[in-house]
Amino acid sequence: MFGDLAVGSVTGIFSGGYTGFVIARYTKFRDLRDEALRIVRGIEYVADSANLVTKITGYDSRRMSLIISDLLGSKHKESGSIISGLDKKIVRTVLKAEASGVLIDEVFKADSQAQEEIRKTTPSFLALLSLTPRI
Repeated sequence: MFGDLAVGSVTGIFSGGYTGFVIARYTKFRDLRDEALRIVRGIEYVADSANLVTKITGYDSRRMSLIISDLLGSKHKESGSIISGLDKKIVRTVLKAEASGVLIDEVFKADSQAQEEIRKTTPSFLALLSLTPRI
């Protein structure tokens, strides 16, 4: 009887600790994804009378790079790669707007697409279920 109680207690402690690590990893992923989405939502642009955007502000590429680095460091390689590609696309759009202008429809489409793709990113289940205690 005592042996069963001891085995059950030890098993419960280990499984509870493991579950805690999985939840912490998932929460970290969600926090990073939500922060990336907030950065994209912070983009501001104004079009002139010809529907041409020549100035895009509010995008923080440096913060986005840190998020990408954290995702890759946490072994969420696919999500990190997707957000990295979006970052490059947004930076190109900002530079193009400053150089020659971009039609507002193109900017709106890129902005909407980036938000949609970030929302669809999913964590790596191997990273979540890893047996290493790293969060």
